Amino acid sequence: MTGLCWTSEAASVNQLTSLMQLEQSGQTHPWTEGQMLDSMRCGHEVQVVFAETDDRPLVGFWVGMQGVDEVHLLNIAVHPHWRGQGVGRWMLQQLAAWATTQRAQFIWLEVRVSNQRAIDLYRKAGFEQIAVRPRYYPLTMNEREDALIFRTYPHALLQPKGQA
Repeated sequence: MTGLCWTSEAASVNQLTSLMQLEQSGQTHPWTEGQMLDSMRCGHEVQVVFAETDDRPLVGFWVGMQGVDEVHLLNIAVHPHWRGQGVGRWMLQQLAAWATTQRAQFIWLEVRVSNQRAIDLYRKAGFEQIAVRPRYYPLTMNEREDALIFRTYPHALLQPKGQA
């Protein structure tokens, strides 16, 4: 960890271009602008994350959806320049704090089997793989890729490292 601090705020439609640039900068299969707009308009929690520096660069975002007693992480992205500096873990903690306010018992997510960097982050943060969804994600025109399904408890993400 570099000692940098982060701050987050609810995303606005005015930030859509920046969000899409970030989404496309590091995702092998990025969301479309329409998917991002749909999430913003239907009430999903869309948070943008900035570094607390003089120029306040956009370093990431996450999208969460509330269910009856659960929260589903729909998307998360960290700008390539800021990877490995704790932003992803911090965003998962922010997601967990929000999930707690929603009275969620669990946080769920799916991740491509090929996205090892994200899988490592989720496991290190305390997520447990509970299933595989065969052929869930499109890969090419005729190929599909499995999704790993992960779950954790919001309080597990809020524990100091090593105490989860």
